[in-house]
Formats: sequence, C-alpha cells, structure tokens
Amino acid sequence: MELLTEKYRPKKIEDLVLINKEFGEKLNQWKVNGTIGNHLLLYGSPGTGKTSSVNVILNELNVSDYITINGSDKTGVDDTRRVIEYASVPPIQGTKIVVFEEFERLSPQAQDSLKYVLEKFSSWCNFIFTTNNINKVTQAIISRCQVFAFTQLDVESYTKKILDILTKEQISFEEQDVIEYIQHSYPDLRKCINLINQNTVDNKLIKLNINEIVSTDKY
Repeated sequence: MELLTEKYRPKKIEDLVLINKEFGEKLNQWKVNGTIGNHLLLYGSPGTGKTSSVNVILNELNVSDYITINGSDKTGVDDTRRVIEYASVPPIQGTKIVVFEEFERLSPQAQDSLKYVLEKFSSWCNFIFTTNNINKVTQAIISRCQVFAFTQLDVESYTKKILDILTKEQISFEEQDVIEYIQHSYPDLRKCINLINQNTVDNKLIKLNINEIVSTDKY
C-alpha cells in the first residue's frame, strides 16, 4: 500500500487541516496577493501541519524561486552563508523564499547572523521558519516574523480528514476504533494517518494496539 501520508499530502488550501479560521483567511489573502508579505515563523509539535502549510503556500503562490534548508543537518554560522548569498541576490521576477525547517537546531549565534538578512533583503526575499520548540528560537528572529502557533488543529476538520481518507481508500472500520485512533494521536495528524496505514489489513482497519506503534515520517 502506498504511504497515505504521501498520497494525501496537501497541495491546496482546502486540503489542509487548519489550526484556526484566521490562518485559513491569511492563506487565502496571501494567495490573492501573490506574496506572504513578511517573514513567517510556524511553531508547534510534530505532525500538526507546519511543513504541509509551507508546501501549500509555495504551491498556491506559484513560487519557483526558493530553497529549503533543514536545521537538523545545518547548525552552524558557516552553514548560513549559502542562505545569505542566495537571499542577497534579487530575483528576476517576483519574490524569493527561504524555507528553514527545524530552525531551533541552529545555534543562537547562527540564528542571530540572519537578523541583518531578514531586514536588508525583505523587499524581495521572505523567510519561512518552522520549529518544534519556539523557546529555542532567539527573540531577534521572533520579533521579525509573523508568528503562528500550530499547537492544536480544528478537531472537526481533523476527524473529517481521517474519515475522508478511510472512505476514499475504501477501508472499512468501526466507529469506536476510529475514535480511539483520533484520541490517541491528536493533534498529530501525521501520526494518525500513519497508524491507519500500518493497521489496515485486507481493507479493514483493525483495533489500535498502542504497544505496536512505530515512528512516523513527515506529513
């Protein structure tokens, strides 16, 4: 079976399980304007849609000039030089975007080395930072961004997403079993989808066994 997290990875705003109505309105506003207008910082626990939201933004705004950096393997001041060089060159048209995932893994010194870049080149290059731990992001970065908390997801939309996937995949299920999957996983949507992937046998969702849960991939 194809990984459901990949098959149902959001591409459009309507595909997302939103953190709240206001964020959905922001997404639509950025789509109409063709730009996010300022740097973004998305923070919250894993599986709540930070990376998915970034991908939707890039897709809906038709952004082609962007780079993605992951702080899990780029943690020093030297590693930010490529980012600074990229951001400093104006695009041929439109705007550039730098996506910096797991930003909390950068040292405070490396984070602060970007302060000047965020201000100097903001007219043509916006940054989108994601982090699981906002307490490890320096105030100098936070103060220069629009900040959105991915600490919870709309429960109704979360449930609808899971039921939609089960229906589209023609997976039979007991209502109480689905409730247990959601209660165990919320707000980690990625975790819930992966558990369904792992526990579907002959197109039937089996009862959740929390002792057999394995780690998940990015959603």
